[in-house]
Amino acid sequence: AAAARLVEGFGVFEPNWRAVTNLYFEADTSPLDRVIIALNGTQSGIVNNVAVMSDLAPDYAPDGKSLISVSVLGESRESNLPLVVQQELKEWFGEKVTTWKHLRTDLIKEALPTQEETNLIGFREIGGVFVCGDHAMSASIEGAISSGKSTAEAILTLS
Repeated sequence: AAAARLVEGFGVFEPNWRAVTNLYFEADTSPLDRVIIALNGTQSGIVNNVAVMSDLAPDYAPDGKSLISVSVLGESRESNLPLVVQQELKEWFGEKVTTWKHLRTDLIKEALPTQEETNLIGFREIGGVFVCGDHAMSASIEGAISSGKSTAEAILTLS
């Protein structure tokens, strides 16, 4: 949103946004055997993905503990959301999930732009200003990186 204000008047696509609710849990051990983002490939349930932040950065959790991040798409207002998530994750990781301690829940209202338009080039040049980002390619971190790379390559060809 801040970047969109900087290029106001350039006719830049102003995206609608998708929200994500992130829940954080403390556990005695990581439920994953390697450093990955575990995706929900079943298209059922509310959990989108699980990442053990302390598997990548051990300082994110006290010694002997794991910090687990769980993403749920959209704005969830359920007061018992942590319990609902833990119940679902029992199918992923077994009974040990019931011992996880819920630490906090964060709502990110503007997590990713909706995928309404796709610009396969990955950027637009408007009046000498190059505009790129996840809104210009695909609504994802990969889209943002690819868009930035395409923009940088285009700028380098101008030199």
